Amino acid sequence: MAITLKGLVLGFIALLNGACPPSLAPIERVINHQSLVDHYPDYDGRIVRLSATVLAGEGSIVVLPAQQGKTDKERLCVDLPTDLTQASGPMETEFLERLDAKGYVKATFEGTFHGRAIGSFGHMGWCRFKVDVIRVISLE
Repeated sequence: MAITLKGLVLGFIALLNGACPPSLAPIERVINHQSLVDHYPDYDGRIVRLSATVLAGEGSIVVLPAQQGKTDKERLCVDLPTDLTQASGPMETEFLERLDAKGYVKATFEGTFHGRAIGSFGHMGWCRFKVDVIRVISLE
């Protein structure tokens, strides 16, 4: 498929008008951790919804693999940006309070997913995957 100047201009205009290329469109359904691990290139850079148990960790918040026997290479760092923690809504506030009180929380949240073949995220790059949280949707 050849890229033309006309195609680039039309694509740029679409982005300015708020359109999102299909390959980067947000994924509306909840994605499970194993699907992210198995197909991480398909989700890289996209907004995803994830339901997981989140644990407080060293310098970040971490989702550990859901199934026993999985390797540490499947860990996912969850990053709550400073602006979200400082100006959080009721769900984000409750999320942080539960995490602080118990050390873990089961939540469904939305954020931009990043995945790599080797560890690149978290303390000393020990996570292959990361989600920059945009909002907390629900808590269990």
